Amino acid sequence: MAITLTPDTTKRLHGSIKRFAAEHLDEEMGDLKANLLLDFVLKEIGPSIYKKLGIDPDQILYTPQGRPTHLVSDPTPIAELFA
Repeated sequence: MAITLTPDTTKRLHGSIKRFAAEHLDEEMGDLKANLLLDFVLKEIGPSIYKKLGIDPDQILYTPQGRPTHLVSDPTPIAELFA
């Protein structure tokens, strides 16, 4: 189960990513690239954020239909962040 954002939050984060790219990387970034980067960050850093908040990223949640699903697809946090 991926971290799900509202459309408004996604739009705001796309704007932030594109602004960062323009200001710090001297690169214009479109919505597709901004979305790819956002998806990558949520997938790769999300488990570490959960762990830092005291939430087990490996926990299993249940859908309204009773089907088990993981909180994130890869629950392995970045070890260096917790050294």
